[in-house]
Amino acid sequence: MKYFSSLLLSKRCGTAGLFCFLFLLFWLLFQASPAGAITLSVTPSSIQLGDSVQIAISLYFDPVSPAADGSAEVDYGDGSGWHRVGLGTSPDQVNYYINLTHRFDRAGTYVISVRYYPGTSIGVPPGIPSAPLNPSRTVTVNAKLAFTRIQVYFKNKESKLFVKRNQRDIEAAVDLRYEGSGLFKGYWQADDRILAQVIKNLPYANNRTFTLKLPAVPPLPTHSTGSHRLRFVITEPPMNITFPEVVYVVTGEDLVNRHPIRLAGPANEAVLNPASFSFSWQEKPGVASYRLDFFGAEGEEVVFSAYSREPAYRVPASIVNSRFEADAMYRWRVIGLDENNLPVAESEISSFSFKPGS
Repeated sequence: MKYFSSLLLSKRCGTAGLFCFLFLLFWLLFQASPAGAITLSVTPSSIQLGDSVQIAISLYFDPVSPAADGSAEVDYGDGSGWHRVGLGTSPDQVNYYINLTHRFDRAGTYVISVRYYPGTSIGVPPGIPSAPLNPSRTVTVNAKLAFTRIQVYFKNKESKLFVKRNQRDIEAAVDLRYEGSGLFKGYWQADDRILAQVIKNLPYANNRTFTLKLPAVPPLPTHSTGSHRLRFVITEPPMNITFPEVVYVVTGEDLVNRHPIRLAGPANEAVLNPASFSFSWQEKPGVASYRLDFFGAEGEEVVFSAYSREPAYRVPASIVNSRFEADAMYRWRVIGLDENNLPVAESEISSFSFKPGS
């Protein structure tokens, strides 16, 4: 191409002599590109925070236009701008090879670019990058997996549950919030027994929360009466913490019939307003504290629970307005607990309706 261009100009100049020759020489020097081609390779394209990427740059120069005092420049895409890295090594003064290692200090996606800085090469204004190709490559830097929140709970977000002996319909879950990415391993544990293993590859996220439910098989052990612990333990990534746990209490007796608590008021199917949300019952010997459970009209979903050392409890107006719906039917019961918080007595279930204007 350069030969064709010079031939064409020579024909146009004809026999103009020295002036045409000097013009042609100046034109050729100005048009010469100091770099013929640049290639860029970045490996690997995805890394964990703290690891490094390998950057390989090769530059090819036209033998007619040597490298002179130019240099390659790299932009790592992290906002630090262009970095001059020289020309590396060359076996023939035509092909140059540069090998770099770079480590990012933050997670994210970066575009690494390379260009040629010609320096003061003849025919190219100083400081103006010039090359037929300025390649770029993308690299993703993933933060290492770390969990920032672990919350285990039974259905309705309860941290303590009373169940019957050999009861099987027990629901529990754990909310896990994490950042970064990587392999996740853990297991469900009831007392000292491992119930189920969990293994997942978690994609990169920043404060993402996901929920794992306790598997129905094998069921949570309920054959032994008393208090039991349930927790979710994370083994990968390693965590030097005490994992949170919830407690479920297995009762072995029919407490309602054998150790009943007599409800005093309100009467069954009473109509209550916010000012009359007071509940009372007869004191039971051997009971250290009482727990009140409020349910909807159907099912075992707990709307609200409260503890009292006295045989009476008044629900605060703020709870009434936020937890109970107008013109709806509700049920309630009282469970008596001993000094170890084990159930030792229980009332029948009574019902009431809530009408704010009554």
